[in-house]
Amino acid sequence: MIRLPQAAGDVERFTRELRLGQEAGATLFRTTLGGRRYEVFSRREDYEMGDSQALRSLEWAEPIARRLKVKIAVENHKDLETSELLRVMQKLASQHVGVCLDTGNSLALLEHPLEVVQSLAPYALTVHLKDLAVSLADQGFQMAEVPLGKGVLPLESMVNILRKESPQAAFYLEMITREPLLIPCLEETYWATFDQKSGRDLARILAWVRGHQKAALPAFDSLSQEAKLALEEKNITESLGFAAQMLDFPQTQVMKAVREEER
Repeated sequence: MIRLPQAAGDVERFTRELRLGQEAGATLFRTTLGGRRYEVFSRREDYEMGDSQALRSLEWAEPIARRLKVKIAVENHKDLETSELLRVMQKLASQHVGVCLDTGNSLALLEHPLEVVQSLAPYALTVHLKDLAVSLADQGFQMAEVPLGKGVLPLESMVNILRKESPQAAFYLEMITREPLLIPCLEETYWATFDQKSGRDLARILAWVRGHQKAALPAFDSLSQEAKLALEEKNITESLGFAAQMLDFPQTQVMKAVREEER
């Protein structure tokens, strides 16, 4: 993971870090353009300024990545809507900048996960493969990461699309054992940064959540640190097993990941 240059004077630091990563064997660097937009920004104007700064950061970064022959993958990180991220990719039009496609994040922006994958797959350089459980809440809905196959995401369809559209993209498991994330889409403050988002999107996603929700989402606050670690290891191992058995990942590749996790 690398932090993009924040100003023209920060380009030297960024170049140095890319070179250090390259010397260590890295050819692909993940980055983000921001955090959860509904938490970071309270006004549309502020979001637009942040969005412009993020684009400038990528414009400073792209020539350096091209010169060093490495690639930068921008994650859909609950910041840009899919249409906004697509515009960034199309504007840069660079073989050295693409997408780190997270299969669940964009649900927080009221976007259907499968449609996000369909839209971003041609630009995917790497994938954060995750599954989600969902539940309605007074302020909107909650989503929680669960072992692959235990949630509601159509993982087989997603993986097939990605393999077809971006066969070079590497898949990485993201299975974070943590409390559910609240998406406060029924609160007025949530909407402050959106310009064109329709109430139809809200109704559609809430109906989808209602149709797929679980009675109770995972909760971890009451567990000891040792219990959390044991559960995290179990969740990761289950996910890797599902990837091998149901998603046609090579068993040798999955077992290598298991051995690394055990170390």
